Amino acid sequence: MISGIQRSFQFVAVLLLLAGVSQPVRADEPVIKVKAQLVWGTNLKHSSSKEHKPIDAHTAAELKKIFKWENYFVINTIDAEVDKTKKKRLKMSDQCDIDIRAMEDDRFEVILYGEGKRVCRGVQKLKVGEQCFIGGPAENETSWLVILRRTDKD
Repeated sequence: MISGIQRSFQFVAVLLLLAGVSQPVRADEPVIKVKAQLVWGTNLKHSSSKEHKPIDAHTAAELKKIFKWENYFVINTIDAEVDKTKKKRLKMSDQCDIDIRAMEDDRFEVILYGEGKRVCRGVQKLKVGEQCFIGGPAENETSWLVILRRTDKD
């Protein structure tokens, strides 16, 4: 039987938010640098964990344009290098993993796993300075998402 959380993952949204300067990937670049943040969206004023920090004001304002939550807390941040020849697995938390694969033409494939099960897959163009969001609802009228930012520079 499918739980409510698993059912709600079926309605996962993949959104793109463009920001900053864009630069194309060169074929001779060995790796592409990205920053992944696991974020919890809620209307609560404080997280139950002192380790969770409020997201920066600029990103919070951008998220509020898209999602209904008043507050966003960073659960984990990982800086990684993605090799264009294979997928990179990032363990965002005990319950959340993502696979990232760089493709041609600045496209990235992102596969999101929740509680060990594939939640969704998205392919998105992502140039330097751009970010995308991938996530879904959680228990108690909250949501969680991963923000993936491309950070490599020439």
